[in-house]
Amino acid sequence: MFYSTTYSVPDFAPLYVGSSHGFDASDPRYRWNDEPYGNWATPIYTHPNHSSATLFLGSAHIATLDPGYMACMNVKATVNIAAKNWHHMDMMPYWRDPSENGIPWRPYPNLSLSQHDIWDLRMTEMDWVKYWWSIEDFVDRYMEAGHSVFFHDHKGCRGGAAAAMYYAMKKQGIWWKEMYEEVLAKRPCVSALRVREWPNRWHLERLKELSPPGGPTTTTETTTATVTETATEAPANDTLNYTVDSDLDASDFNASDSSASYASEADTSDNSTTTTTITTTSLVYSR
Repeated sequence: MFYSTTYSVPDFAPLYVGSSHGFDASDPRYRWNDEPYGNWATPIYTHPNHSSATLFLGSAHIATLDPGYMACMNVKATVNIAAKNWHHMDMMPYWRDPSENGIPWRPYPNLSLSQHDIWDLRMTEMDWVKYWWSIEDFVDRYMEAGHSVFFHDHKGCRGGAAAAMYYAMKKQGIWWKEMYEEVLAKRPCVSALRVREWPNRWHLERLKELSPPGGPTTTTETTTATVTETATEAPANDTLNYTVDSDLDASDFNASDSSASYASEADTSDNSTTTTTITTTSLVYSR
């Protein structure tokens, strides 16, 4: 998304984007590999009754330093899944951090206005499951009103990604693996959820536990065919001629995943006709 609004972009080492390339993020020089510094936001889910209401996933940079982009996406609320635990880190629950615009620490989940006058629901990365009731209610109210909501953590690839995917999974009844692959195709960095280290893998395990039913299932399919065997005397090689009275293809009886049982055998001592029932059992994988 491109726009002409001018606003602040990072101007600190080693970036110096503002002083080097101007303070307008629509400037192509602001982009690296055709992406802005904070990366693009990724649409995860759109409300079925409001096309203007989309759940986006992105980075903290977009939420804090890219108000033009947020306005372009019609974002009226943000969900921050990467808030710092000030009390745990400093044991000073009311210490005011200048980078947080003087907002005092409060017990999470914390709902307050951001510096861009957007309502922001925040909590620590490991709390999105614990406080899911708060997230779902908050997001529902804005999306049902036709507004977009922006989920983020630091890069939009870990806790924020898991929470955003779970919201979409619940609303659409999608199995976790399908949701993960859909988002992975649009936002490759969510592959971090498969990294076997804490807390990356923790988020993926929670998605699996909370996922709606789905995935491949195994069923047994039994097919019965009637075979008429006509035996003709053939002393040299005892040849049997078979006539299959069935719509089944011959390959159905030769599949590697099938087993067959024969009810009787033909007698080749004289001309005779024997009816044989063949039952095949196959494993069928389906969704």
